[in-house]
Amino acid sequence: MVRKLASRDKNGNPISHDSKQNVFYVWNNGEKEYYQVADREIYIALRSFDADQMGALKKIANATFGFSSRLVRDTATMTPDFGLRNLCRDNLEAFISSEHGFLPFVDSFWGMYQMANDTQWFKEYQSMNGELGTRNRDGENVATVEHDIKDNVKFWKTYFPLIKKDFRELTDTKRSKAARAKSLLLLATDVTGLHSIFKMNKRMNDYLEIGTRIGEYRNARMGYKGLSGRLFGNNSNVIFTNDNDLKRASTSQMYAAYKSKDITLNFGQHGILGKELNRYIPFFNASLQGIYKVGNTLDNMIHGKDARTKQELRFKFLLMAAIGMSAALAGTGDDDYDEAPDYEHDNFWILPNGVRIPKDQLFGRLVGGTIEKATHQYLKDGDVKELELVQDVLGNFAIDKCTPALIDLGFGIVGNYDTFKGRSVTPEYMAEKLGYLQKDLSTSKLGADISEAMFKVFGVDIGAKKVDFVFSKTLSNLGKYVQSLYELTGHNEKMTRGAEPEDKGGFAETSKELPYPLNSIVGTFATNRNTFQSISDFYDRHKELKKLSSDESIMSKDEKKAWDAYQKAYKEDKKYRDALKAIKLDKSLTGA
Repeated sequence: MVRKLASRDKNGNPISHDSKQNVFYVWNNGEKEYYQVADREIYIALRSFDADQMGALKKIANATFGFSSRLVRDTATMTPDFGLRNLCRDNLEAFISSEHGFLPFVDSFWGMYQMANDTQWFKEYQSMNGELGTRNRDGENVATVEHDIKDNVKFWKTYFPLIKKDFRELTDTKRSKAARAKSLLLLATDVTGLHSIFKMNKRMNDYLEIGTRIGEYRNARMGYKGLSGRLFGNNSNVIFTNDNDLKRASTSQMYAAYKSKDITLNFGQHGILGKELNRYIPFFNASLQGIYKVGNTLDNMIHGKDARTKQELRFKFLLMAAIGMSAALAGTGDDDYDEAPDYEHDNFWILPNGVRIPKDQLFGRLVGGTIEKATHQYLKDGDVKELELVQDVLGNFAIDKCTPALIDLGFGIVGNYDTFKGRSVTPEYMAEKLGYLQKDLSTSKLGADISEAMFKVFGVDIGAKKVDFVFSKTLSNLGKYVQSLYELTGHNEKMTRGAEPEDKGGFAETSKELPYPLNSIVGTFATNRNTFQSISDFYDRHKELKKLSSDESIMSKDEKKAWDAYQKAYKEDKKYRDALKAIKLDKSLTGA
């Protein structure tokens, strides 16, 4: 029950009302209109839509933490590889959590078809505001998207060659300052064409996401009872549901719309506190809903009233566990798998021949990932580290999800720790070098050049690794494209990052040979061969033992023995690195 309250007294003076009495206001023609709600919970829900009443402190927080958080979210979701990764993850998540028999990729592509052809299914879905549960969708029609695609093609044919030319001329130190300044102006003008590719990528990513939701909307409307009901029930239909099948729909549009929004993550769902925290913490709402969704699914599997639903969920969880175990059995002993960093294993299924598949961030990471790690530990070391597994699970769902982007950036720059990757930004063995020499196979040329320029021009010693870290924490996925573009538009000078690894062939190497930006897009499915977990583990353990050695009385015999072995290996490694450095600096060694 909602009733309108007086806004002014008899003399025309404004009246203020106590919000504790469930009172809220709206603006109407420049005037505040007050309303009172009988139910406190309804009042709280309505308050989440109110305009912010920000004080000075909140404005500062929004301008700093809020801006950095928005920047990370926007740059993470506007690249084409994000949409492809998200499609894989959403489909696995939808398969596990669906109560109406969602079929991975089959239903997603069916939904995209409905959107592209503006069918009755899509129109009905739109009429129920189904798109409000998505990340970015803002109501453009198919014709608008087609126009963006044409703009995108124009960008690659017209603007991109000009940008490459401007960049080369700008970075050519042999040209005069006036000529380089002109190139900078031209570059700024040509870069404006980038807006077309960003708009197109954003909408295409929305298409990939909404297609999954429309597929589940159809399943819920048709009343399919789980996967078995979808495939074998009286009302079953695996793929080819058309507009005429709407006549056979057995559930309400409102119910189907709710299920379609809830099939992955409902970005329109948040409370007052959640909405506020999401301003400052990237993907906080998604992370919180993810934890709820996992808990709710587990509750349905254990305490659910429907026996068939419980059985299907148990089957799906066992399937995820089997996939995780199979990945470890197939990968253990393979360099690509064993040397993949922990954060790679957390986010991808690492397969033979240099291929990796995006891992669902909920069930794939929690169930499949945990079983995979346990199996890998047992096969590799003959033992399972239960405490480490628990720490990994808690870390995956909490530590890297609850840090404001700006503070996360500070951890990396000041504390030299990357909360997402769970490791040092600059490895210990690089710390003794000048910043611009702190580089390896994973360091970008842009990061190394900025680091060198900062030191030689301004006298500021900031490591190349930390420059790359700043790119990843501010421009997210987009930063990778900027770094790749810089290497492409430079003077084709090969960067010396250390000994080049052996070419193992396979998909990982093939993807690198593709033209830009396909190499960056396709590369999201290629194993990262530029970082090595064993090296990271060695220096982490060395650092840990070094700290303990400051008081040998607290060290066990095994720890003392390990410290001696690690010290010996560390010294040998340093000799190798010093010799390699001397070879690089010796100008008489031309290789001729």
